[in-house]
Amino acid sequence: MLCVNFETVMVNQEFKGFIQIDDFYESFISSTFISKDKYMKQWKEGMELIKFEDKSMIIVDYYGHDNKFEFCGVWWHLHKTKQKIIIQHGWIPKTINGEKFSFNNWKSFIPERYSDGEEIAEWVINLPPKPKVKQDSDKICLETLGRKRWPRPKGRYPFIE
Repeated sequence: MLCVNFETVMVNQEFKGFIQIDDFYESFISSTFISKDKYMKQWKEGMELIKFEDKSMIIVDYYGHDNKFEFCGVWWHLHKTKQKIIIQHGWIPKTINGEKFSFNNWKSFIPERYSDGEEIAEWVINLPPKPKVKQDSDKICLETLGRKRWPRPKGRYPFIE
């Protein structure tokens, strides 16, 4: 499964959650700059989009453009080839191709699969022929074909170094 989930407890008035890729889990903190409902709506749209398109994204944190950093949030890129989805993790740049990133218009900012010639951290999941997106109160999941054991991604994290 590919799942994104909010926990019920907030941390310093921010939403705490985690992303699950089969048996890999990574926690995150989401800024309240965007409402919990908007995050969840984007997650669902992102998972529905990858069923029919070659690329999508899931935004787990967005804090706008009024900060000192060169980025404005955190995303997970989804790139599909046949029935496989390749997932990459990264920072959201404030501008993409000269245009200011917008949470409300996220589909026009989906990047191509990142590669600089070196091996970077990626996760690969397999989709069934007709995958379903399921939603509970604080959780959105995309059905995948399960694995018995999830290997750690190989390579480096180019956006974090």
